Amino acid sequence: MGLNPRIITFQSAKGGVGCSVLACNTAMAIAYETKKPVCLLEFDVIHGGCQSVLMNFDPELSKTKNLNQLLKHGKVTHENFLYNIMKHNKSNVSLLSGETSEELESLTAKQVIEILSTAGSIFENIVIDLSQPYMSEELLTAFDFSSVVCLVMTPDIITFEHTQKFLDLMKDLSFDSSKFQIVLNMMGVSKTELDVDTLESYMERKIFAKIPFDIQTIMASINTGVPILQTPANLEITYAMYDLGKKLLSTKPTDLNSAIKSAMEIAKRFDSSSANTTTTTALVSMANTNYEESLTINAKPSSASNLYGLDKETYRQIKQITHRQLVSEMRLDRLTHIDLTDPAKKEELKNQIIERIGSIFDSQGFMFRSRTDRADLIRELANEALGLGPMEDLLSDITITEIMVNGMDKIYVEQDGKIKLLNKTFTDEKQLRVVIDRIVNPIGRRIDESSPYVDARLADGSRVNIIIPPLSIDGPCITIRKFPSKRLIINDFIKYNTLTEDMAEFLSACVIAKMNIFISGGTGSGKTTLLNILSSFIPNDERIVTIEDAAELRLHQDHVVRLESKPSNIEGKGAVTIRDLVKNSLRMRPDRIVIGEIRGGEALDMLQAMNTGHDGSLATGHANTPRDALSRIETMVLMAGVDIPIKAIREQISSAINIIVQQNRMKDGSRKITKIIEITGMEGDIISTQEIFSYDIKGMDERGKLIGAFNCSKIRPKIIDNFESRGSKIPPVFTPERVIARLRENK
Repeated sequence: MGLNPRIITFQSAKGGVGCSVLACNTAMAIAYETKKPVCLLEFDVIHGGCQSVLMNFDPELSKTKNLNQLLKHGKVTHENFLYNIMKHNKSNVSLLSGETSEELESLTAKQVIEILSTAGSIFENIVIDLSQPYMSEELLTAFDFSSVVCLVMTPDIITFEHTQKFLDLMKDLSFDSSKFQIVLNMMGVSKTELDVDTLESYMERKIFAKIPFDIQTIMASINTGVPILQTPANLEITYAMYDLGKKLLSTKPTDLNSAIKSAMEIAKRFDSSSANTTTTTALVSMANTNYEESLTINAKPSSASNLYGLDKETYRQIKQITHRQLVSEMRLDRLTHIDLTDPAKKEELKNQIIERIGSIFDSQGFMFRSRTDRADLIRELANEALGLGPMEDLLSDITITEIMVNGMDKIYVEQDGKIKLLNKTFTDEKQLRVVIDRIVNPIGRRIDESSPYVDARLADGSRVNIIIPPLSIDGPCITIRKFPSKRLIINDFIKYNTLTEDMAEFLSACVIAKMNIFISGGTGSGKTTLLNILSSFIPNDERIVTIEDAAELRLHQDHVVRLESKPSNIEGKGAVTIRDLVKNSLRMRPDRIVIGEIRGGEALDMLQAMNTGHDGSLATGHANTPRDALSRIETMVLMAGVDIPIKAIREQISSAINIIVQQNRMKDGSRKITKIIEITGMEGDIISTQEIFSYDIKGMDERGKLIGAFNCSKIRPKIIDNFESRGSKIPPVFTPERVIARLRENK
């Protein structure tokens, strides 16, 4: 009986990839090759019992001989008891199966250590079937003992992504990446499956083994309980499984003494079970070596307000200590000016930082509830060192639409239309200022006491506003309006019930017919997103000039010129305003001018452009209703400093703007286009309008969602008469037949 068994674990990052079938048949292949007994351990206590079925053991026998019974009798460290409670088949495989039990919800780290140490004193080769695509601290202990972990995956994109994330997690948990080997199962299912070269290229590792797909053999094996390697047929899948067994036998055995000591140290450091609060007895003595160290697990009370299992003060202190050491040792304060746009360079630096943070944690003796908590905090600190700190993960979360930082210790997000306070903080105000510099420096902006607020953008186009003391009394504030990772199209708005298909067809026709459109709405109502969508209807053969404070629009057309305003320099000179850019754009031979937002005197230049042959222009502005939008445009024209009578301004507006689209953010967090109106001219001194579409609120349901309906005007808009002459089709909703039908409904 040796103390250095070979321990092989089968794990999958996604269910349904054939992990258990491979574990069973690999154990048999190793037994056949070595002519010695092989131990097969099934540690899946949630969905256990698969191995008993695959090996056709008597169900009655499985009730008395399984993992649950072993733990129930408390004789895990007794070699004879462990061997006798196993089931043994004619292929020289001894199975400790994990039949599902309500009495046992999970294994503890202590139990895993005891089972593997005892089994290792009996068997030279041990195969563990984990199968489950989730991880716990207890099952990570199996990885600590494993000589090799066979990560089973199928050649499809979903499983590939799950597997890649799993490998990233193992890297964060400081496991040696060479311990994990990819076993590609079910090869040859489809001609469109991912090929081996592609997988190896993207995963940057070689495929350890390839198992072909043979549905008839696999299903016959599962349904009859006869393992594939017990069938006499000489099949390709059979040879592949034998080859896998031979390759695994060439891996280095586990140093059991070292594995036990290491696992005990880790278990001391982490609370693997809230119920496990007692001091355990010494592990079994093997090979004249006494392990008399006791395994103490200190349970921390769980709390929703805890961060990584820590209270707020401990969490803050760990971050402060680690951050200071990183800054002093790796000069992280200089990273603001280092070019980290090279992915390879950034990844290399991040790995160095992660390794150093782990060393700091160990040297300081920081205690955590689990390895995953420790890894998550290390990842957060690495993000703070290289990226945008606690905001880094929030930016990659597609469910979050807005991030609001109120000083160093309060971070709010908008998620599903609701604002939530998160359990995330910056280490201190200095670290928050470093993050601010990382946002503004790459785009040539600045923020300091002489210029204490700024509009900026992130690399993905997300809009950022930053304001610092003395204007912001309680510390620096950052507001990030996230740019959607997926470019929205009009069908998305229809699906979200922001507008109807009839409204979408009408707006599309207006853009093609070169109608001048002004989009109004409140903050966060989706004006810019709608502007982006409407701009997509502009024909590809037209020259488009976009003008914005911070470039957010992403147009797919080929001929687009993007202009962005520029703030003044440190001497207060060199500013280029939106108005300057609007004036300049008129000299650039534009077919269309798209203005991100009208805020001031540029409104006059916009109206003049619309009235002097630049039809089809689009712009947005803040207003609560279309009538308010008209009033605001009047006010903004006056801000240009030109003495123009109000009536003249209104005449300019009525002749320049054809359509106003009002978009609002509703009480339930949804966005709706509440009105589309047509400007029909002047009646005396008043701009006359005609409502084309509207949204009427009828109430709210029991879930707090609005109940309402979109309505279409019974009157045909005047601008429809210009559509056909401008190359645009009349929308179906305004064909004579549909208009007459609506009039009849009204009667």
